[in-house]
Amino acid sequence: MRRAVTPHEEIRRRCGLTQAELAARAGYARAYVARVECGDARPSARYRAAIARALSVPEELIFGQATNETAPADRRQVPQPAP
Repeated sequence: MRRAVTPHEEIRRRCGLTQAELAARAGYARAYVARVECGDARPSARYRAAIARALSVPEELIFGQATNETAPADRRQVPQPAP
């Protein structure tokens, strides 16, 4: 069975970035970005803020409100990359 795509991964892809590119922009290892995307790691507040800045989106859009869960329920909120 194929795993669901998380908002973290979906936004990264819509911005046209690879895991390695996002990791470099945010200052983290690509392997850690991959672990967070697939749910194998719980990201720290520092990581969440760095990823949100690197993707130019609000942190809540990627990671949900007060939890480490990935959640906006409404996928239409996912932004398109700036030209």
